Amino acid sequence: TLTPRSPAGFADRAEDWHGADALLKRVQAAQVLADWVARDREPLRLAQDALGPRLDDDTAAGLRRADSPQQAYALLFASPAFQWR
Repeated sequence: TLTPRSPAGFADRAEDWHGADALLKRVQAAQVLADWVARDREPLRLAQDALGPRLDDDTAAGLRRADSPQQAYALLFASPAFQWR
């Protein structure tokens, strides 16, 4: 599920990312990535370093409220700012 169907990568068209199935797949992918990521950095710090000014207040607040680092990483990876990165 984490492999694009073509060598060109994943599509960058909104219609390919809309719908419940597409959202579920993005959340599942974010959870898998959260399991893989090194835990040597606080998720909010990683978000600030990776996104800079693209890190919006809602995403930052969600990262602060997460119940665990793994949940925070999953929220970060599923966030719109990170998905468009």
